[in-house]
Amino acid sequence: MLAVLLILTACDYTDFEATWQDPSIRPIDPRNEHLAALLLSANESVRRSFEDNLARQLNRHGVETTPGYQLVPEADATNKEELLADLKTTTADHAVFMRIIDREKQVRYIPGYDSYPGLYDDPFFWYDGPFVRQWGYGPWFSPYDLPYYQVDTIVSVETLVYSVPDSKLVWTGLSKTMNPSEVDRFVKELVSGAVKEMKKTGFFPS
Repeated sequence: MLAVLLILTACDYTDFEATWQDPSIRPIDPRNEHLAALLLSANESVRRSFEDNLARQLNRHGVETTPGYQLVPEADATNKEELLADLKTTTADHAVFMRIIDREKQVRYIPGYDSYPGLYDDPFFWYDGPFVRQWGYGPWFSPYDLPYYQVDTIVSVETLVYSVPDSKLVWTGLSKTMNPSEVDRFVKELVSGAVKEMKKTGFFPS
């Protein structure tokens, strides 16, 4: 039980806490749209890795997407207005910006579990039977999973979708991801969550 609990708490989990969409905009047309995928960050190596993964995930959802660093390599990667202005000279119809706005640690107390019969309630003789006498070691499972503290990492990300021709904000969302383990899984969770939220309002086709 403890092993399963540790696996579950170590996995990426993303939840969108708030979203907004311009009610006047038209839905994205995957057959005719071209998206730019951008991370607002001064760290060039992190930015490129993130944008590659972001573009890959959006392409898997059926929309042609190119990493921003390939479309506007000379633009200031921390300046959204400059990026939007430079994107107007490209084939991008929409720009998907992501920005990590917070990273915090949270400590949770996990109570113990009485997951196995006690020493004096041992019908299979795990503790003092032929198995122990023959092989020289005790049961496969501990009779108790002791209480412990779980330290979670919570990463908050702002997702912004702009219409490139008029630099207009058309969709935004705030998400939190628990215990992101690696960039690929982290971005996959973010994109899956964002697309799910966009589908609810019809901005992203089902």
